[in-house]
Amino acid sequence: MNHIYYLRDHFTNTNGTAPQSGIDIEPNKPADFLLDVNIDDCYTDGNAGDGLHISPWLLNSTSQPISVTVLRHHSTGNRGYGYFADNGDIGRKSPFLSSTDSTNAPGTILIQDSFSDQSGSYGAVGRFYSANGASLTFQNLTVTNPHVNGPDPSYHDSGAVELVRGGGGTIPLGNVHFLNININIIVTNGKSDHYFNFEDGSSVGIVTTGSNRAQFIPGKLSGATQAPPNGLVQGVGTNVLD
Repeated sequence: MNHIYYLRDHFTNTNGTAPQSGIDIEPNKPADFLLDVNIDDCYTDGNAGDGLHISPWLLNSTSQPISVTVLRHHSTGNRGYGYFADNGDIGRKSPFLSSTDSTNAPGTILIQDSFSDQSGSYGAVGRFYSANGASLTFQNLTVTNPHVNGPDPSYHDSGAVELVRGGGGTIPLGNVHFLNININIIVTNGKSDHYFNFEDGSSVGIVTTGSNRAQFIPGKLSGATQAPPNGLVQGVGTNVLD
């Protein structure tokens, strides 16, 4: 993808072929690229998967730097996640990558001034997002009523936004930045317990210092059933991760 520009488009009610997301950005080999991809003032509503799914895990350090910018996006009523991104360092089954290739493409993914409302699970998630890849930044994101289907079916937790993975990872999690995040949980059904949860089930660790650290800087927060603290980092409560 090169010099792509979506403006005021609607991607609704996708179902059938996985991942069933409104928008799925998923290159297939290291020679592919995500250059100057722009998604402005678009909507992804009522999809069977995620609202916006960005998955550059089949790129590696030889790939061109990623540049994806999403502005003023609305993700509403999707049965998966409002926003999903992964790079990862396991499960590489492409013939173009060796089983030991744990590198990721550099670059930036920016989701700014956007909204996630009534997602089935997390409002936004970096899942298996290794710190050695492109920066993933959620700037001025508003999340309303996540987890309408209850705790996440894979990880069984209920943070409104998450950095999370299960077993098998070898690279620390990180380079995910939740900045000025506004979370409003109006539905008092107990389905959202914390505003954020950063959890590495691989016990490798989460980067908390340097430019590729994981961050959570809150804006306005309301409604989580077990806050304060605002969130958890490896099970330890904290309000801000800067």
